[in-house]
Amino acid sequence: MSQENHTNRRPVEPSLTSLPSSDPKSNRTPKPFSLNHSLQSRPSPQNVVKSSACKQSGVTQSKTTRKRQLPPAMPDGNGHTPPFAPPRNRHNLAKLNLSGMRNPEPDLSNEDNMNSLDYVRKYLSNTLVLPPKDEIHEFARDHLQELELLGNGSFGVVRKMLHRPTGVEMAVKKITLINNGPDDAFNKSMQRFRLEVEATKAASNCDEIVRYYGITFHEGVAWMCMELMDLSLDKLYMIAHDILSVDIPEEILGAVAVATIRALEHLKTTHHIIHRDIKPSNILLDRHGCVKLCDFGICGYLQNSVAQSVDVGCRPYMAPERLAPNADGYDIKSEVWSLGITMVEVANGKYPYDGFLDAPILDQVRMVVYGDPPILDPNHDFSMPMKMFIAQCTIKDRFLRASFEDLKKTGIFKDYIRDDHKRIVGQFVFEMYEHRLRLPFANF
Repeated sequence: MSQENHTNRRPVEPSLTSLPSSDPKSNRTPKPFSLNHSLQSRPSPQNVVKSSACKQSGVTQSKTTRKRQLPPAMPDGNGHTPPFAPPRNRHNLAKLNLSGMRNPEPDLSNEDNMNSLDYVRKYLSNTLVLPPKDEIHEFARDHLQELELLGNGSFGVVRKMLHRPTGVEMAVKKITLINNGPDDAFNKSMQRFRLEVEATKAASNCDEIVRYYGITFHEGVAWMCMELMDLSLDKLYMIAHDILSVDIPEEILGAVAVATIRALEHLKTTHHIIHRDIKPSNILLDRHGCVKLCDFGICGYLQNSVAQSVDVGCRPYMAPERLAPNADGYDIKSEVWSLGITMVEVANGKYPYDGFLDAPILDQVRMVVYGDPPILDPNHDFSMPMKMFIAQCTIKDRFLRASFEDLKKTGIFKDYIRDDHKRIVGQFVFEMYEHRLRLPFANF
């Protein structure tokens, strides 16, 4: 072959199928030489040893190819971009044109890809389900008329409002959803907000838990509607002790104990939820003698009947095992302690640990973890079974403290689970309700 013909021949791109033949008997014409071709076709010393070993042993050598790195995805004609993963080679990254790329939009058709707020907006909002026939009504903010302030809950303020199309009065929690802080904190708040909505809705079939009606959104604010009760337990005992100077009837304590135990047991067994915020302001009563639990803003799911988040809840009502140093989780018995502290506070007319609210955190821990458990004021006339019931709830050692099953076997639970005492409870609530505007913080 002449040199002229060799120089005019069109070069062929090297490939695995066009490597020069190593067989001297082969009649194929070798491809033209190039530097890249030579480097690609030259085997490494290790491969030469392996190849010769394979030939000697008669084993067929399998070709191992290096995994090819895929190029980054670029936007299509509609501007949609798959998730982008930059290549490992920083020199290749510098050559990319990223001007037309943007973050992928979340797929709202799949609830796993939604954030908590979008989920609530899409699946849980803009309808009301009202008793007694569970009728469904369209719902918007302009359907609500404010009547009076009820109190503060987790995330927002609770007001008594009127649903004008149906004439139904309800408790409405106003929750501001504007993000004024770090994104992580806002996302955690929205996760808890979604958990509260889902937990309240799911637990509405329990007679001892306030019923969920619905939720709507307007101008960055969520309005969550729930069953309206007459008084919270903290306002009830403040009116009785501070304004009217009357003792709390034992029937109130018995009704509170039974309703709280049944509500907490329902949450645990049916939904695997621990409330984590049992206190007088989250226990509601009405003039019909009903007692119900509310506010699921900081509830949590149990893992093997144990909760892991130690720093969630209201510190004055936390059990010793939650406040103790090196706490390694807690179980449902911490709710029993909170119930016992609540009952002591309601019966005595004040929080049982003097100076707790003004003390530094370490002193608060010392009072609860290392101090004596609270007891009922001996000047109040309560029966011995009631004193023993509360004493079982306030045992500091959680392994010795009563469980729900233990409390359900007591005479107090068996007595007050009947409806015989509802009339007394309802009458007392009605009498205290008439004086609610005399409370010093009642800004109605």
